Parts: sequence; C-alpha cells; structure tokens
Amino acid sequence: GSKVSEEEHFFNRVIVFYLEKIEFHLKWLLLGGTLVLIVLSIAGIKKIRVDTNLIHDLKADSPIAIATRFIDNHLTGVYSLGISIARRDPASRVNVETLKKIDGLAQFLESQPEIRKANSLSTIIKKIHEARVGDPTGFRIPEDDETLQDYVERMAESNNPDFWSFISRDFRQMRLEARMKAVGTEKGRALETRIWNYVKAHFGEEYEVKITGSVVLLGQMSERLVNNQMESLGIAFLVILTLISL
Repeated sequence: GSKVSEEEHFFNRVIVFYLEKIEFHLKWLLLGGTLVLIVLSIAGIKKIRVDTNLIHDLKADSPIAIATRFIDNHLTGVYSLGISIARRDPASRVNVETLKKIDGLAQFLESQPEIRKANSLSTIIKKIHEARVGDPTGFRIPEDDETLQDYVERMAESNNPDFWSFISRDFRQMRLEARMKAVGTEKGRALETRIWNYVKAHFGEEYEVKITGSVVLLGQMSERLVNNQMESLGIAFLVILTLISL
C-alpha cells in the first residue's frame, strides 16, 4: 500500500506539477503550435490522393496476379468499361450520324494505353457491311440511313444476342463496351476524364452519355470511403478539442 502511495505522490507532485508548469509558461507557444499543426494538417489532407489497385497489392507470384498479367498482355484485359449513349430528342437512335459518333468514340478508346479492345453496334454493322461489299475496304459505316436500317432490321429479326447486347429493345439506347488492363483507380479516373473531354467535344446536348464499369465504380467507392473517413475524423477532432477546451 505504501508503495502505491509513493508512486501516486511522485506522479501528482512531480510529473503533473511539471506539466502544469510548462503549460502555464508556454501556453501561447503551445496554442500557436497547435494552430500551426491544424493548418498543416488541413493542407496535407487536400493533397491526399486515392489510388486503389487490387491486383498490384497481390504478390507478384500469386496465381491471380500471374493470370491477370497474362490476360492483360495476350487477351482483352480483366476490367470492363461501359458507356451508354442515348438521344434526348425523339429522333431515331439508329442512324448514320449517331453510329459514326459511337464508332469514333470506340476508336478513341482503343487509342488509349489502358484500353485493349472496344466493341459496339458500330463494330457489328461494319462487319456486316464488309461482308456485303465483299472487300476489306467495306469495313466501315454505310453512308446512307436506308442501308443501315436494313442491316438493323435484319439483325433484329434474327434475334442475334450480340446485336441485342449493344442496343435496347426499343432502339433508344446503345451501349459501348471496352476491356481494360488492370490499372489503378487513379489511372482509371484520368481515363474517365479524357473520355468525358472527348464526349463533350464530339457529342452535342441531344445525347445523354453515361460511363460505368468496374474501375469507375471502384474509384468512386474508394473516394467516398476516404472522404467519409476524413469527415468522421475531422468531426471527432473538433468535438474532442471543444470538450477539452471547455
């Protein structure tokens, strides 16, 4: 009992007294230092960058990592990127103008280093037109709407699953699918920004464009998670600081 009493006496008379003395004489310095730390913390928080790469976090010799590298290097990529295109006006969605815009977007995607392959309704139409012309130069979108409508009607009548995977049953919405390499969410966001810049430059207000896919969704989830954590920690810090101050 006496030993515990001596320890309490030492703690109360020496350590606490010493800390109180420092606080009393250096209170403005401590307060100023605290404010500087808060300002530096806020500046540091603004520099936080979120980059989630599930494959990169695995060991290089793990089966999933090996399989992913093989798919990225020799096949079409492990991640998916989907783009939905619809016209806002009552005009027919399947026309030469719209299909050429979609084909241009597909070619733009394939020019990006993160994209391995892009497919859309324009790809199917170009293959059909090439077969109809009987020459490799026919691998293009037909120039007249009548020929295009004939291709679309025949594909719809045949109930081809590939055809319906790129267009809705009411012909009002078309879809473009691209396969991506296993990149992180930071590169995914940069790619998404480039796609939006292309869409704004080549698609007018009469088009409604939406971008989705595994990398896009993963990036959004990661950013929201980090933002929610920062907000929660910030609120907790302010509440605790206020209580201690009081």
